[in-house]
Amino acid sequence: MSSIIREHAGEHSQLLHCLKQDKHAIPLFKEADVKQGVFTGVLLEYIWSSNKKEYKALNARPDEIEALKRILEHFGLICRVRRQRGTSNVFEECFIVPALLANPPPGSHPDARIRDLLTDFPDAQECVCRWDFSKGKWLPQYLFERLVCTIVTSCSAVHLGEVVLARGMADICAGDLVLLLCLHPESWCIEARTVNDPEGCPHASQWMLQVVQAGLNKIADGIPNFGEAYHVLLKTEKGDVELSQLHRGQKRVFTTNRRALRATPLKAMWLDGSDDCEAACCSAVAQPNVPILSPTPTPNPAPTSTMLQAPSVRVVE
Repeated sequence: MSSIIREHAGEHSQLLHCLKQDKHAIPLFKEADVKQGVFTGVLLEYIWSSNKKEYKALNARPDEIEALKRILEHFGLICRVRRQRGTSNVFEECFIVPALLANPPPGSHPDARIRDLLTDFPDAQECVCRWDFSKGKWLPQYLFERLVCTIVTSCSAVHLGEVVLARGMADICAGDLVLLLCLHPESWCIEARTVNDPEGCPHASQWMLQVVQAGLNKIADGIPNFGEAYHVLLKTEKGDVELSQLHRGQKRVFTTNRRALRATPLKAMWLDGSDDCEAACCSAVAQPNVPILSPTPTPNPAPTSTMLQAPSVRVVE
């Protein structure tokens, strides 16, 4: 992994410097892609099979490289995607390295898609929940990156649209649904936001809760006492309600600031029907899927069977 992520002058540019000096590597990459953490499969294979000291002289065989890819995928250090070559129907395998993603541009609005839905559909309702790690004050950037990789590569039961990725942020479009994930390291929490639309799918909140929790459960394998490291808070107009209390409550629950709320509306919003609803938004994490990468917006080509099974992923420059 150190042959990919290395700092030079305070930036992840040492590898790029080496690649630009290598006449055999130049045809295999674009500078803008590497700066954004996007590597073609052939470029990774060149780096890891090389015996040059600039690339750590791994000198790996093809089977070793494939094993290395899968190990790094498993731990969320790389995210496998496919990118369309120009306007052709040819796709190439690529890998996103979350640690190399840039911060969202100043003045950008990651929640624009959610705000547009709330504006266009007056009956729609914003739903917000947080996974709060403040008790143990442990929430590394890597945990969020691995969560995003897990969700993006595992949601094959839902038709995913465009996915916009940046450091500490993921904006995922799944059919008529939106899911915005944001890391808030200053408050030790991961915030998830979506919109319930009564005329579309009223259960986006249930899907969001399932898909994020399933991702964290997958990450929890091998981390002792991970389930005790955080608690889940559901946002209401009167304050936050702990998910565990909502599970236990019968007729009423209390917010963290001791305000009483009726339990039934909250259960309908977050819990009820999530197991037997046929709507796409209630589908939980399914088998791994390889999404399609689209670093910059391009005209929508005619749909193919492959495109209908994989989302479009855009990396924020």
